[in-house]
Amino acid sequence: MACAAAFAPAAGAKLTLLHDTFSTVYRSPGGAVATGSTVRLRLRVTGARPKSVVLRVEAGDPVTDTSTLRLIRLKRTGAFWSVAYRTPAQPSIVSYAFRVTTRAGVRWYGDDDSGNDTRKGGTGRTTRSRGDSFQLTVYDRGFTTPAWLQGAVVYEVFADRFRNGDPSNDYCRAGSTTGCPVFYGGTRATLQLTWNEAVEDSRARGVFNRDFLGGDLEGVTEKLDYLKSLGVDAIWLTPIFTARSNHRYDTDDYMHVDPALGGDAAFAALSAAAKAHGIRLILDGVFNHTSSDSRYFDRYHRYPDVVGACETPNSPFRHWYEITGNDVPCSNYTFFANDTLPQLNHSNAAVRDFIYRSSDSVVRHWTSRGADGWRLDAAQAIDHPWWVDFRSAVKSYAPDAPLIGEDTAGPVDASPYLLGKELDGVMNYRFRDIALGFARSTNWTDSSGTVRALTGRETAHAVQAVLADYPPQAAAVSFNLIDSHDTNRALFILNEPPVIAAQRLRLAAFLQFTTVGAPSFAIAPFSISAR
Repeated sequence: MACAAAFAPAAGAKLTLLHDTFSTVYRSPGGAVATGSTVRLRLRVTGARPKSVVLRVEAGDPVTDTSTLRLIRLKRTGAFWSVAYRTPAQPSIVSYAFRVTTRAGVRWYGDDDSGNDTRKGGTGRTTRSRGDSFQLTVYDRGFTTPAWLQGAVVYEVFADRFRNGDPSNDYCRAGSTTGCPVFYGGTRATLQLTWNEAVEDSRARGVFNRDFLGGDLEGVTEKLDYLKSLGVDAIWLTPIFTARSNHRYDTDDYMHVDPALGGDAAFAALSAAAKAHGIRLILDGVFNHTSSDSRYFDRYHRYPDVVGACETPNSPFRHWYEITGNDVPCSNYTFFANDTLPQLNHSNAAVRDFIYRSSDSVVRHWTSRGADGWRLDAAQAIDHPWWVDFRSAVKSYAPDAPLIGEDTAGPVDASPYLLGKELDGVMNYRFRDIALGFARSTNWTDSSGTVRALTGRETAHAVQAVLADYPPQAAAVSFNLIDSHDTNRALFILNEPPVIAAQRLRLAAFLQFTTVGAPSFAIAPFSISAR
């Protein structure tokens, strides 16, 4: 009784609540946890005597888009109120907050600001009504990720801009084997004859992504010794399949490497050489959409051997796409309102079979030819059940192939994709904003959003918030990038006098190599402003 009396609050004292997700005193174990785990959650209550303390906990399943709400009474031991919470048997994003009832009324204790990594997690705040909740990520107990990618150095290569190893395959070069292809409505491709000349100003001309520098896979093969000397463990190749644009995110034919990159033979040579150097190859899987100029859609009637989805409602490919109506040529099919990118219908079994399930699927085809893993474009645009099925199928024949998703081109919490049933890791744009904010002394805003300048303390908190949300095995393989082909160059963003950008870049790189994850570097001289 003496011990209990020592913690008895004085009558009329001000209520003070405290919970800290980063401290094992208040949450043990910390961070993300496996299904069926016991997590001890504690709330410190001083200054007033509660009538009751209740944990409001909601477990959400992103695959089924359902949630389960529970109210659990906590037990008091001195100044602490605690509960041994058993996590769900299914992977979930668990949100929780504390409700404290006193004679003066009800108070809630939850997260400070769950949308801001510099405040997410750690301690929270007391409010009169329920506000933000703390997050507890619950991942599948059997979740593993490829050991070879954990902490590996990943080098992004935009092949057309890397090195021209074979000028004979250059588009529009006199005597080349590839000719000078026409773009969509009739625009012809152009070749930059001088490697370092300025690229075409697409905004001024109103024509995007038609200028080629002539880089190819032979050029990558020629530089493997150089890449190895840099400590590169894996190369992420932006799309290499047949396409119209220089960035090739508008696929024409998934089953062949673009002839301007050297074709299928050049990939076979690169795969063999990379293996000899101990370097893995990660391909870019663009499975959310294709090109409107593809053999599957064929808006411009370029493929006499097939009947494309846009040519007739009776096409065998018609139901591969999200097409509204039966008009010819078709309309209302676009991704991001871009008529060059028709959206695939991911509920269609034929699409799933073609991309990853059948014995001759796209993923199986390239896995058997040397692809070690996949970076998955626009992963957030495809629903969770697709990725569950995708993972199950691909891991059955390529268990060591990492599946790294683009969650968005922004700092979004990707935890729902990292519960062990879908992706292995993500393009860690949350980390990008943290690293660049750490290296800058003022805020930066561009079309991708605002990068807030961060103090050392804010940086440490933000990094810990990400690592608390993401399962450790997922964080270890996620690409910790500071720029990519979808963003402004890091040196451009870090060009903040009086300290030169190269010095600030060292700070960002310091974080890349000292934070859990796979440091990822982008080699592309400009951002894609339109696809």
